[in-house]
Amino acid sequence: MLKKILLLGLFSCWLSQGVTAQTMFTNVADSLGLNVSADAGIALADYNNDGHLDVYIANRYGPNYLFANDGDETFSDVTESAGVGVLDFSLSGTWGDFNNDGFLDLYVAIKESSNRLYKNTGDGYFEDIAGSAGVTAQYLNSYIGIWGDYNNDGFVDLYVVNFESGESNILFRNNGNETFTDVTSEAGVEGGPYQKSRSAAWGDFNNDGYLDLFVNNQGSDFLYRNNGDGTFTDVTYSAGIEDLGNGSGCAWGDYDNDGFLDLFITNKDGRNGLYRNNGDETFTDVTSSAGVLVTGGSTCCSWADFDNDGDLDIYVSFVAGGNEYLFSNNDDGTFTNIISESGVTSGIGGHAAAWGDYDNDGDLDMFVTSLISKQVYVFKNHVGNSRNWLHIQPVGLVSNKAGIGTRVKMVAGGKTQIRVVNGGESYISQHSLPLEFGLGSITSVDSIIVHWPSGVVQDTADVPANQVLIMKEPLPQHDVALESIMVPEDTISLAELFPEIRIRNTGSSVEKGFPVTCEIAAFGTTIYSDTQIVDSLASLQSQNIVF
Repeated sequence: MLKKILLLGLFSCWLSQGVTAQTMFTNVADSLGLNVSADAGIALADYNNDGHLDVYIANRYGPNYLFANDGDETFSDVTESAGVGVLDFSLSGTWGDFNNDGFLDLYVAIKESSNRLYKNTGDGYFEDIAGSAGVTAQYLNSYIGIWGDYNNDGFVDLYVVNFESGESNILFRNNGNETFTDVTSEAGVEGGPYQKSRSAAWGDFNNDGYLDLFVNNQGSDFLYRNNGDGTFTDVTYSAGIEDLGNGSGCAWGDYDNDGFLDLFITNKDGRNGLYRNNGDETFTDVTSSAGVLVTGGSTCCSWADFDNDGDLDIYVSFVAGGNEYLFSNNDDGTFTNIISESGVTSGIGGHAAAWGDYDNDGDLDMFVTSLISKQVYVFKNHVGNSRNWLHIQPVGLVSNKAGIGTRVKMVAGGKTQIRVVNGGESYISQHSLPLEFGLGSITSVDSIIVHWPSGVVQDTADVPANQVLIMKEPLPQHDVALESIMVPEDTISLAELFPEIRIRNTGSSVEKGFPVTCEIAAFGTTIYSDTQIVDSLASLQSQNIVF
């Protein structure tokens, strides 16, 4: 018998400019076919990989909806055919490719029943595997599940936010085999069992390459710093984050373009807060000086550069029936509320809000649900595409496939911008996964630096504006070699075949989390193939692998 062993190593370590006074937005929900009754979460994603943003809408007192974007300024209700027609009291849905098969899956948070994990089968249908995956989180009054690869192992993990008194939030670690393990206690991110959480957001606030976690509660809030070893430390007090009231939403965004993520917090009573990141693991409350002080009744807070001028603006909804706010970034550390001239309907009791370019014209449109009218609003953007833009869609090859947690730094015209792919944040909302950068009058980007969750850093220069750029994570270089083949030594039947090889790390660095594949061919035909994952191999060390 002819024998052939192939060793394939894929390693996870690598060696304001003001806005003109005009109608900026119009509500086009009816013409799009989204005139349904709904009052809870919004999540935007291209679940069928056709290049158009689709939308999942959660509902408290009616059915949830999945609408597929037809690409012609209309949407089609595919809820039943897709198998995601939840009738239970739902608050949100969030998209993440938990099994790295290239199709976005959906987690639905439910108040008085079991949460759902819908596995995307790739043919337009979803299968609920929450039970077998171990993520049902039953009867916990869950508000949202947010995706993020906190341990950088290439699989997105899931943090479930629960409002049930006496129950903690849950961190589910992805095992990489379509199951999850509850590691909440050992990780130290309970969120306070009697604090009653409504939202949470992953964000690497100290730029160390690991996702940190903020949790907004009815009680005390928490900022957890990721220690890089699977555990977190509560640094709320030392970071200078205060509890400002009955918490609702939270969102990370670098509004001042200094390279560090800042934090916006909303509260149902008390006041909102904008915390500027000082770059030294502390924050300064700049709410009043920035001009974004809002007291009482806020739910959602959603960052987006809606006018494509290169600075993050923010929308704040007001659940109590007062006025919503659309704060335009003045590029000097302050904001101006332009809601009255923007065309965005105010006083609707906005509940959830998500930004995304549903019509692929280069600017960000906004989807909002209302607690008062119980309807969906889609505010089509008419001004952003008058300026230049660049959208970046990361595709992970060593990191998680959807690129969640990927941090992109863009330099153009002397200005630096930071965006991070998010797996759900704000308040029961999820923006589109592609990253959107406004360029103003700039027609070419000087450089794009991508920091992948795997630790890989990728640099691209001289990129023309006004395009969607798909950036695939480069495969790593490595220093692992095949040292010897122990089994099979001679002719052997497949029933008795348990190949064993010996590999050696010939480099000077530890190699972590890489696959080794064994293939055996006979007369040009592969008769055996298997892959094992090596967790870690120290410099100049050898290891036997049995397949």
